[in-house]
Amino acid sequence: MNIEHHFLDKLKGRIRVAKEIDTLQHRDNKAKHEKKWMRATAEALDVELGSDYQSECVPISPRLHRCAD
Repeated sequence: MNIEHHFLDKLKGRIRVAKEIDTLQHRDNKAKHEKKWMRATAEALDVELGSDYQSECVPISPRLHRCAD
């Protein structure tokens, strides 16, 4: 089987980027779920949450935050 290695190098880069995107999306979804759960639990217990849970912004990486539209 003849493999063209220059295609593999390009493909590896694209796969790496796709994995990074998937990781960031997973972190974003997990953080949103945790915040939603904390808010619902606090509401059910009739307690107030700290300011960390009041913001609609979710950290998806150390330098990047995603805020609700």
